[in-house]
Amino acid sequence: MLNLDALSEATLTPAPWRWAEVSQFIEQDSMKRLIETFPTDGFVTRIGGPGNPFRSSGRRLVHLGADRPVDNADLDAVWMDLCQELLSSGYRRAVGGLVGLDLQEHGLQVSIYSNGPNDWLPAHIDNWPKVLTQTVYFHQDWGDDWGGELLILRSADMDDVVAAIPPTVDASVVHLRTQEAWHAVPPLRNGGLERDRLSMTVVFYDEPEHWREVYGDSPLGSVL
Repeated sequence: MLNLDALSEATLTPAPWRWAEVSQFIEQDSMKRLIETFPTDGFVTRIGGPGNPFRSSGRRLVHLGADRPVDNADLDAVWMDLCQELLSSGYRRAVGGLVGLDLQEHGLQVSIYSNGPNDWLPAHIDNWPKVLTQTVYFHQDWGDDWGGELLILRSADMDDVVAAIPPTVDASVVHLRTQEAWHAVPPLRNGGLERDRLSMTVVFYDEPEHWREVYGDSPLGSVL
């Protein structure tokens, strides 16, 4: 299901901070099935406060530090197969090799998102204990003027764009957390308003046992 060669063949971009665009990370037949069976309910919406405005609707597939997927009886088996492959040491080695890190002892967390017209993420940097995030998208096509791109930024200014990655199956993005790693997801617009933006994040954490105790197994207990 996972095309781990895509990680080894990707190029890590060093500026303005370390990130990589990974092509065809999930094999075509598996991706088609994931799109067909992407869940439509069970999502929890989080809304930020005045100092941290954001809105995002997610659902946990693997709790932080767990060694198996959440018991999602309503999900197609292809989703459980995907989680098992993401939990494998082979995936950890492949993504770690791309960024030059040993991720075998880091906590892993997997979530899916179905974000609509009111959902967005302002310019921000991820907080520790996040170490690395890989984002995967579930759209075959996406209009240039639909919004919802992952913006790679030089600064906290959302207009200071280095790259805009549309949320299509052709591209997955891996990025390392640093104090310079500014990124954002603007609101949907135009044709994007007629659909939800479907994505998945795989996040690696430092000190997984501590943060699992803090966050517990709540549906969206940790930072999105």
